[in-house]
Amino acid sequence: MTGFLFVLGELCRSLRGRSAAWIAMAFGLVLVFVLAFSGLVLLGGGGPLSDQVRPGRGEVFVHTTGGPGASGIQALYSRILERSDVRSVRVLLTNGETILVVRAVSPVISSGLVQDLEALPGVTSVDAPGRGGLLFVPNTWLRASLLAALALSLIGALLVARTGFRDLLAGFDPEIKLLRASGVGERTIQGPIVALGLLVGLAASLLGIAIVSLAYLGLAAHPEAVPALAAGILEPVRVRTACLLALPLGPFLGVLAGALGAMAVASRTLES
Repeated sequence: MTGFLFVLGELCRSLRGRSAAWIAMAFGLVLVFVLAFSGLVLLGGGGPLSDQVRPGRGEVFVHTTGGPGASGIQALYSRILERSDVRSVRVLLTNGETILVVRAVSPVISSGLVQDLEALPGVTSVDAPGRGGLLFVPNTWLRASLLAALALSLIGALLVARTGFRDLLAGFDPEIKLLRASGVGERTIQGPIVALGLLVGLAASLLGIAIVSLAYLGLAAHPEAVPALAAGILEPVRVRTACLLALPLGPFLGVLAGALGAMAVASRTLES
């Protein structure tokens, strides 16, 4: 353990110049990977993703006259949410129109609720299950973009980290030769390299979780400003799920990157 920690400490002290820049870039790409994954988990307001969205069971779509920035939207939002037969309200922005998605306490929408909502000032129409209400929500392209970011950041992080570790180990070459001459085994040298990758990945995961958590805390106070595509950020259970799933992703990716660096030692590419 003493040899492991010694080599790890020496590796960290050797991080400077170009190798530090490569490792920092790898850290950023791992962070992008974690955030893209979290975005996929939080995308939408629950249920399967699709381009055709209708009022679900217990839901009502309230069409308003105001745009996303209209001051009346906040008042209308609060007024509807104060009703005892309403469980939650979220904002859906689509095709330049602001729509309030009202989830009732009862899964069966009463005609009285629909009539009361239609009578509210600023409401143009109300769609309930069985009354139409077909909307287009452009989430397919967003999901595809997040998947592309996930794949590109994964590949980029591994390639960049591999280059960074090779540069780092090139500057650490004299120490590696000295350790080998002293009879230190390959695993004692390779282990700290993998551990350094794990630490970089863990730091990226923790920062990503912090960003998601701060976004939740900030947006929870202003739910009316959150588009429907990002409504998952308002659901505490989904936010916790995203954070828990994201926590091991960074370390796993860091271990893979560290393993690529350790392979450089194993193949003796740094030996003269």
